Amino acid sequence: HEPSKLDQEMYAWILDGGFSGTVIATKADKLSHNKRDQGIRLIRQGLAMSGEALLLPFSAEKGIGRDQLEEVLFHQLKGQENRKEAKA
Repeated sequence: HEPSKLDQEMYAWILDGGFSGTVIATKADKLSHNKRDQGIRLIRQGLAMSGEALLLPFSAEKGIGRDQLEEVLFHQLKGQENRKEAKA
């Protein structure tokens, strides 16, 4: 579904704070592959996401997107760890 006004405001707030704002589209298992692609386009358009911004379809129940999400989280946490070490 299209992002709500609150979704749009929260995404803008995250970007304004200097963060990258990875979007996790949950309940991906509830949609067919075609509907999922349509939903991703609606979300990207509704949030005015740049081409390089991450949007990950995800389903905890069926494991859709789990590997990608783990990889993104690992790299983000590793980046934080590296920044802390550089400050010390």
